[in-house]
Amino acid sequence: MKNVLYICIGALFAALAFSSCNDGIDIRQDYDFSLSSWYLQKQIATGETVEIRFYLDREGDYEKAEYEIGYIQMEGKGEVSDSEGIKL
Repeated sequence: MKNVLYICIGALFAALAFSSCNDGIDIRQDYDFSLSSWYLQKQIATGETVEIRFYLDREGDYEKAEYEIGYIQMEGKGEVSDSEGIKL
């Protein structure tokens, strides 16, 4: 009778152990974000420097998250540089 009890308990523990394991870990690699900016004036004089500020609104703050931004100038001529003067 003891052997039957031990076998039943062992089978119960085995069933619990095998049913609770999951090899597939769900890792989310895309997070919602939006990019907003200040109003950019329409008329800029030759040689005038204009500040363009962008704000990144993220769904969360995740370590090692990387974001890239591209800027396309649709009208006129000019250069885009960062706050350190490095051309982008």
